[in-house]
Amino acid sequence: MGRSRRAFAMSGDEQRTPGYQGIFSLSGADGSGRPIEIILEESLLQSNGGSVTLGRDNSLSSIVIDDDTVSRQHARFVVSGNELTVEDLNAVNGVYIQHHGFLEPFVPIVVPHGTVLEFGETKLTVSYEEGTRSSNSGASRDALPIGTWLRDYRIEDVLGQGGFGITYRCRDTRLNTLVAIKEFMPQDLAVRINGSDVVPSMPSKQELFDRYRDHFMREARGLAGFNHPNIVRVLSNFEANGTTYTVMQFEDGETLERHLIRQGGRLTESGIRTIFLSILDGLSAMHQVGLLHRDISTNNIIVRRNGDAVLIDFGSLRQAMDVPIGNNNFARSAQTYLDGYSPPEIYTIRGRRIRSTDIYSLAAVIYRVAVGVPPPPAPDRTNAIANNDPDILVPLQQQRINGYSVEFLSAIDWALSLKSKDRPQSIDEWRVRLGSKYLNKSVKNIEEKSGSRLNIFSAVFNFQGRLPRRYVWIYTLFYIVAFLLSNIMADINHISENDKEIIFLVQFFVLIWTSVAIFSKRFHDIDRSGWWALLSAIPVFGLPLLLMACGFQRGTPGPNRFGAQQP
Repeated sequence: MGRSRRAFAMSGDEQRTPGYQGIFSLSGADGSGRPIEIILEESLLQSNGGSVTLGRDNSLSSIVIDDDTVSRQHARFVVSGNELTVEDLNAVNGVYIQHHGFLEPFVPIVVPHGTVLEFGETKLTVSYEEGTRSSNSGASRDALPIGTWLRDYRIEDVLGQGGFGITYRCRDTRLNTLVAIKEFMPQDLAVRINGSDVVPSMPSKQELFDRYRDHFMREARGLAGFNHPNIVRVLSNFEANGTTYTVMQFEDGETLERHLIRQGGRLTESGIRTIFLSILDGLSAMHQVGLLHRDISTNNIIVRRNGDAVLIDFGSLRQAMDVPIGNNNFARSAQTYLDGYSPPEIYTIRGRRIRSTDIYSLAAVIYRVAVGVPPPPAPDRTNAIANNDPDILVPLQQQRINGYSVEFLSAIDWALSLKSKDRPQSIDEWRVRLGSKYLNKSVKNIEEKSGSRLNIFSAVFNFQGRLPRRYVWIYTLFYIVAFLLSNIMADINHISENDKEIIFLVQFFVLIWTSVAIFSKRFHDIDRSGWWALLSAIPVFGLPLLLMACGFQRGTPGPNRFGAQQP
């Protein structure tokens, strides 16, 4: 196994933050296919001076891999804060990073969540999970002490710390119930003083701190009115200690990432179905009221003890941080999106976040479940295509993954399209492609009706449902021909002028009724309100305006809020 010319090095000015803020793990298999799971626990790191060595010789390495292609002392891992670095100890077969290349010996580099490392024929995936540390393993250096009171809530544990805040498990002493409280504590902007107060780390960061704190509060208040069993419930929000706190329902379970690690790294379609259906239901309900999650990953899905799941940790604060204010270095550094789970539009300030943004991320989660690793990062995919190289993402249909239907894999591949317009535009549309097992009751009813033949009377006189654009042109042509024929017949039969006026009035009212019915369903087909069809009431110009407005545009693919797509 030779070395390539491409290698990695970490710049010397990259700073390390002390302390352990989460748990890193390595999962995969050796060259013989035997499963491997390594959890870099804090106790393991502390007992080895903050680092661990991986190799074949148990006298030289604390992590022993029984694989002849692994050197006696192959690589060294160091955990610092929420970063994991790996260093090639000049091993014979080197350390290879999938999609990138070999490391330079003795040059440590940071490896983020989802990175696939190869040590000879042993292949391991890096996973990072926030919020796995318990009170027994020590609190974060920035966290409030256990036992601290926040109004009527007493802190019992630190659940996790991310780039934007710290989450605590607290006891509501009035109701004697558990809640989760998230404190706004951006690591790059703020520090804690006097053991409790949160203040900007520098006077120049005051404006940014105030802006993001206000956004944190608005996000909580906006979510407080939303209630769905598969979306974490926001209960209240309050200010204290110079910052703001969001009180949420406590979810007793484990992250999907931890669940996958316990299950050997991946699940079959039947094994993920309950979890997937739960998130589909929750995400669909969010989208229907205009909310987006923006940060779906295996670490932001909690698997409950009963097997269903709940989405946590909304990412709209991160989107707000994308918009620079003057020389906003923090806005750029705060884009800590998990590689592989975010679509291309997340990485750009001007990228438009829509429902298909969340759909891409959820599809990436299913890819991780099916394959064992997340898909390649979207920027790497777009860069490959920009260089006229093939997309580095191998479609799931081509990977011949056992335990999954072709229909299901095809739907996941569709949702992982790089262009947002090429993905499903709604959860309901995606459900239809995923298969009958993923349809909820409303979509099943839509799907059952979608193949039925169109009733002509319903098409012309009913205001409900959808019509494809060809019916608009058929209707227009039919009405013009009928109008001309009626006038010709009136002249042939020498109908009086008074009778002609009566015929004209009847034709006019029939035209208004039928055109409103036809065009309202045509507007439904492009996912717009049928009220636009009232343009037909405008004398002379009404019909031409309607033809220009909806006679040329394609309908929304699949079901939308107005019903099934007509064949």
